[in-house]
Amino acid sequence: MGISTKQAVTKVLYWQQKTIIILTFIILVFWGLVISDVIWGFQYDYIKTYYRSTLCYIVACSLATYTNYLLYKSWSSLKNYQESEYIADLELAFRKQRYFWMVGPLLLLFFLVVLIGSMIFSFLAII
Repeated sequence: MGISTKQAVTKVLYWQQKTIIILTFIILVFWGLVISDVIWGFQYDYIKTYYRSTLCYIVACSLATYTNYLLYKSWSSLKNYQESEYIADLELAFRKQRYFWMVGPLLLLFFLVVLIGSMIFSFLAII
């Protein structure tokens, strides 16, 4: 007794919706941190010293927002497929989801490199 296409699409929709909500919350937290860092940088005049890390944070958050957009578009296409059963919506959904899974690990590595680099530069600035 196998799983039907409708059941599979329903499960994927459920988990994508949960993932979109969690990623949106995490991205909003990171954008808040980036914006507060920029504000503090201008206020205490250290933006000139740490402009590279701030720029990397902005690029990373922009890419994270784009990946969340890809996941949302995939979810939207699956929702359209569930309503109309038009096969092009299903193909578009899986294409967007594939792009999400291609960009996601690269974005995670970029976040880790930026985090480690900023920690090293902060440590060197203290010494």
